[in-house]
Amino acid sequence: MQTRTIPKPIHVLAADIGGTKALFALFSQEENGRLRLLRRQRYATCEASSLGQLTERFLNDCDGPAVHAAGYGFPGPIVAGRATGVNLPWPAEEALLRPLLQTDAVVLVNDLAAAAAGLPHLPPSGLTELKDGVADPQGPQAVIAAGTGLGMAVAAAAEDRRVVLPSEGGHRDFAPRNEFEQALSTHLRQRYGHVSIERVLSGAGLIDLYRFLLQQRQASAPPWLADCLARNDAGPIGRRGVDGSDPLCREAVDRFVAVYGAEAGNLALQYAATGGVFLAGGIAPQLLPRLTTPQFVQAFTAKGRLQAFLERIPVYCVVDADLPLYGAAHCARARLRAANRAGDRLPSLLL
Repeated sequence: MQTRTIPKPIHVLAADIGGTKALFALFSQEENGRLRLLRRQRYATCEASSLGQLTERFLNDCDGPAVHAAGYGFPGPIVAGRATGVNLPWPAEEALLRPLLQTDAVVLVNDLAAAAAGLPHLPPSGLTELKDGVADPQGPQAVIAAGTGLGMAVAAAAEDRRVVLPSEGGHRDFAPRNEFEQALSTHLRQRYGHVSIERVLSGAGLIDLYRFLLQQRQASAPPWLADCLARNDAGPIGRRGVDGSDPLCREAVDRFVAVYGAEAGNLALQYAATGGVFLAGGIAPQLLPRLTTPQFVQAFTAKGRLQAFLERIPVYCVVDADLPLYGAAHCARARLRAANRAGDRLPSLLL
């Protein structure tokens, strides 16, 4: 088969699609192979009726060069180039995006897989250490991200390449560790039926946690918070919990942080993540002052006979919101390279 020539300069579209917001970026590949950000745009996901419509809007806003490859981080499982998001009103499909972008090099990846793929390209300023440790450069790296939902993924070295494994671990069962969490689980089961860990570790989960505390205290939400609860806006709970100006918000945030630490520790055990654990997503940076308290680390390491193993694993908070964009862009470029080499679509997450 005749080898096709990749045009220069190469322009790559990357997108991080979330339940509430969608981030789009356009990159240009420089002569040294690095990707340079040309434009970045944020949209409200609810303003579009499809992923194609959001893409068209970004292309119109860019009014720029042709796109040679595109990568989309999408919140949900990807099967045969198709995805249905749990927290999104519409599905996505590679086949529908290719004619729009006029390129075959289009790839949908799980949003947390995109984040994991982006870790090698994250600048040092994009991380804040939550727990020190000794990272194994060849060890698996685990990513967990609470936001509108809860996502997880892992990346590992494989000879001279890097393999990223997506996950839907946010929908596994919530495992209570004490009487309070057991009571919370019962409360959530009565409301939702199945209680996944996402029912606790998400924006909606923080709201439910606060409401449960109100119920336990036989209290009512203050007027300044009632409207936010009606709009399912967890932001004020997080802010008041971090600055300590509201005792019940502080308790809700601290219990949320403890569950976050415990689940991050579970993920580290599941994948033996000796390369480190990374908290991504929109919530962790907002709760950073509380994540640096001892309770997070204690919950992370409290795993009985494996405590010493977890004490060696470093944990970081990702403070650079563009991490999934970096990963999606590199997945897109890997798809383009594979198509150019062999005219075949190799797995997009083999980087």
